[in-house]
Amino acid sequence: MSTYDRYTTPLPPGTWDVPAAGATRFSWEYDNGRDRLLSLYQRGKDKQWDAAKRIDWSIPVDPANVMGMSEELNPIYGSAQWDKLSQAERDELAHHLSSWLFSQFLHGEQGALTVAARIVESVLWGPKVRHAYADLGGLDAAKSDLEALMRDDAQIADRMEREYAAEFAARTAEVGAAITEGSAG
Repeated sequence: MSTYDRYTTPLPPGTWDVPAAGATRFSWEYDNGRDRLLSLYQRGKDKQWDAAKRIDWSIPVDPANVMGMSEELNPIYGSAQWDKLSQAERDELAHHLSSWLFSQFLHGEQGALTVAARIVESVLWGPKVRHAYADLGGLDAAKSDLEALMRDDAQIADRMEREYAAEFAARTAEVGAAITEGSAG
């Protein structure tokens, strides 16, 4: 879906180029590579947190107040301009403010990701750092089987949980007894 037809004032096609030692480019046009991006996004969700599964989408959302915020949080609340607005105009204003907040968040995250990529490219992966990571075995670790490491971590966590469950129960009972004794005295 193109973003160009979503703006009140049309934006000129193109990119926002930022001069740097390497190429840095911001583009708000998401059509190119969208299928690959969505595939990557889905794989990330599957490994971490999937809003499609974790959020109850049956809960109704008020389009005029998507965040459920009080009108008092509106920057012009209580002003002469606010008092002149009808409820429909206040709802429309709230909708636009929510859209603006979400847009700021989206593009702030996009900028942060770009900055992080630039730092990794220019600072962290300079020759000295690459050599240090190689000496420490960090680059070899990057080639590891992540799923096997995660399984190993889960097995170790399960074992530790079993081993320390009795000790934890005993300490909990000891603390509970001390609290009871202290409150009785």
